[in-house]
Amino acid sequence: MGVLEELQQAVQGADEQVGPSVVGLGRGRGFGSGVVIAAGRVLTNAHNLRREEVTLTFADERQEKARVAGIDVDGDLAVLEVDTAKAPAIAWSPDESAVAIGTPVFALANPGGRGLRVTFGLVSGTKRTFRGPRGRRIGGGIDSSIRMAACWASTRSGSRAG
Repeated sequence: MGVLEELQQAVQGADEQVGPSVVGLGRGRGFGSGVVIAAGRVLTNAHNLRREEVTLTFADERQEKARVAGIDVDGDLAVLEVDTAKAPAIAWSPDESAVAIGTPVFALANPGGRGLRVTFGLVSGTKRTFRGPRGRRIGGGIDSSIRMAACWASTRSGSRAG
């Protein structure tokens, strides 16, 4: 099997394994994506939220209202709460040793509930520091308990939180 065929199988595997946990925020032209992290909990970027209540579109095209359960504007993260827990939570176990420069990564999103998008990239840096939306530094030497990695995976507007 060639390299491209192996890559295709990996992308399809990511789609099948993670896709059901990726949700769209908003409707139609929408405004973002998120991922189910636990029963009734969705992680997204804080900049995706324009109000306290948002419509989520699940992989099966079901739509439900969610409320903001917690938000960190400086870190650009938010947790949403939804009453039903029909979507599976993403199964992951972070292993820092597996994240190195050159590690292949996939970015999955469902911008505005318009359907799953998948893109591929590479980890381009580790132990990175980033600036949040309000300019606060996050990660790296500022707070060594936060481990950040930079990756190159082309995304479009609305695709960055999934």
